[in-house]
Amino acid sequence: MKNRFLWIGIAMLILSNSFAQNAISGKVIDENKQAVFLATLALYQEADSVMMKAVTSDERGRFAITNLPDGRYYLVASMIGAKTVQVTNISLPNKET
Repeated sequence: MKNRFLWIGIAMLILSNSFAQNAISGKVIDENKQAVFLATLALYQEADSVMMKAVTSDERGRFAITNLPDGRYYLVASMIGAKTVQVTNISLPNKET
């Protein structure tokens, strides 16, 4: 099986509702910029590597992880036959927006 590379585009969203919950969303694509269906995305706390949530990408490569408390995280995307990708230094709420 050909080794595929995954790329993750992540948009940090801070939802402004009465509960002030955060969300992370984005798109997983391969080296040919094609959407990756059913990639696994797992979000971990940076301090202790405890997994917070895991989701899979949809047929368009999109994913969303919602209802997250403020904190520092890293995201790991993986799929059978593809190189695992890690995105670090995710801070919620994102003070840069």
